[in-house]
Amino acid sequence: MRLIVTVDTEADNQWDAGRPLRLENLHCLPAFQTLCRRYDIRPTYLITTEVAEDVQGMQTLRDWAEQGEAEVGAHLHPWTTPPFQDSAGQRANDPQHTFPSQLPLPLLKAKLETLTRQVERTLGRRPVSFRAGRFGMHAPLAGLLVEQGYRVDSSVTPGLSWHRLGGPDFTTAPLAPYHPDEADICRPGRLALWEIPLTMVYTRQIFRRWPALARRYGRLNGSLAGRLMRLTWPGPQPLWLRPSPRRDERHLLRVWQEAARLGLPFGVLMLHSSELMPGGSPYWPTPAAVERLFAQLERFFALLREAGTPSCTLAEAGALLDEGA
Repeated sequence: MRLIVTVDTEADNQWDAGRPLRLENLHCLPAFQTLCRRYDIRPTYLITTEVAEDVQGMQTLRDWAEQGEAEVGAHLHPWTTPPFQDSAGQRANDPQHTFPSQLPLPLLKAKLETLTRQVERTLGRRPVSFRAGRFGMHAPLAGLLVEQGYRVDSSVTPGLSWHRLGGPDFTTAPLAPYHPDEADICRPGRLALWEIPLTMVYTRQIFRRWPALARRYGRLNGSLAGRLMRLTWPGPQPLWLRPSPRRDERHLLRVWQEAARLGLPFGVLMLHSSELMPGGSPYWPTPAAVERLFAQLERFFALLREAGTPSCTLAEAGALLDEGA
């Protein structure tokens, strides 16, 4: 199994509706890139419109991409990517952070075209990897990605539904990479796009034995019952391959080992660029907290290196899948 490290690279204050977006967290990327370089990991930075328009930040990302140390892909946030419309959920920096899957198709297509051009203009090459903001992927967007030349998407969160929040339901999606169906993002089909889901696994024995029960539990996401059950029994499920202030590298290793047991070819770890900056995320509010985040990642990377685990970018993973590796 190969490790894919993805960073949703975006503004510090995505949720401050109506306020100018800040990009101070981009100054924290070099420390993260140094950590990845130490363990021969080439991360994939999935960037939003505001990042693509930041000259200094893009120079750094472009340098890493040209040196083969990282990949730069696209990350569509409807509330920051033009064009906008004067209606609820479709204005610039609107307080209603619309899932891409909620947009009218012509508007979604226009936003994707805008973001793709922005990344291509500043990067010097067309992006081939993508993640939808808020994981708002659906089959029509997958079709648009193919039209724009994307080869890999990593938006699907298998086992988890965002339906109660207005987004898609991924409780029936495969865990392993697949070509999506043109009518159903959760069903394997023939679209010329690799869906490489985020690594999310159910570790409770009851859910592993009864998949239908796991799907029901995943559909409680966003509900009061779901929040209460995540605080009590059975606790947070499925488990993500992402760092958490409430856990340590043993949590990441547990998810990794379960994904390996299931025979997955890749483990997709994700985090947000704002998490790398003290105060950029409520999960890591202080310099000491961010130090713990870096330490957690370093210990996990060290464990994988001891096991001889290779790393790749999203685009490289797509190429390996094309080759049948």
